Amino acid sequence: MEKENLPLLNLNIDYNENDIDNETLGLSFVNIPASLTEWLKFNSQNNFQFKLDDDEQTVTGPMFRANFKIYRKIGNQEFNVQMDEKSVKNLCFKMMKNGSSINKIDLNHNGKFSNEYAFLFESFILTDKHKIDIPEFSTIENGSWIVSYKILNNELWNEIKAGKFNGISPEIPFEMIKVEKQNEYSNIINILYST
Repeated sequence: MEKENLPLLNLNIDYNENDIDNETLGLSFVNIPASLTEWLKFNSQNNFQFKLDDDEQTVTGPMFRANFKIYRKIGNQEFNVQMDEKSVKNLCFKMMKNGSSINKIDLNHNGKFSNEYAFLFESFILTDKHKIDIPEFSTIENGSWIVSYKILNNELWNEIKAGKFNGISPEIPFEMIKVEKQNEYSNIINILYST
């Protein structure tokens, strides 16, 4: 969640089709997603409802919201970060091109990745047309990356139904990010790159 009157760092991700995919990418199912947007659950008719259906076991929500400020604290440094539409799309390109990273999931950033929790079956960059078709996304910024996952693990599905996991958090290595900064933010940048 954004905090007022803090430095804002823009996280920029470049994409080049000739890049060698050597970044370690993954994602985590979490209780409180940084996007502050819980996923939607589909019923068996594939309609958007906040009703859970044991047959479908699918969830949909933002992987990353464009131009959405997220509060971060590292050490004593407090700041907000955000990613513009281009960088969100570049993140999508990188993860989808890598292939294996899009289904490499851990729980609450525990570092124990598995491809047996779920698999991606739908992905799109949000536009006004999507907002007409899916009114639940009307307050999400255009350019955000929306994903849908089929949950494979029954224990995980039960935890999702119980509200233990409510969204998705991508794990983006710092070496993949270029940070737009001004001189007064140099201490924050040093902390970001030293972790």
